Amino acid sequence: MTPEELTQFVNIQQTVLTRHDAEMAEIRAVLNQVAHQQETNTQQIELNRQDITQLTASIQELRNLVADYIQSRNQP
Repeated sequence: MTPEELTQFVNIQQTVLTRHDAEMAEIRAVLNQVAHQQETNTQQIELNRQDITQLTASIQELRNLVADYIQSRNQP
């Protein structure tokens, strides 16, 4: 190989490495975004579960109140 060919080869290799580094940086950014979104979703799911638990308890309490009211109306 001539010095010019070696220089050209090194330049091409450097270009490929630079492109690879840029693409890897983009991939890391996307992965970080996905991880953040997953964490947000996990937190929202937990909040939804808590809300459902509270709603279920409230419905049960209302059911008991209605049952007690109906029972008291049926007593002579």
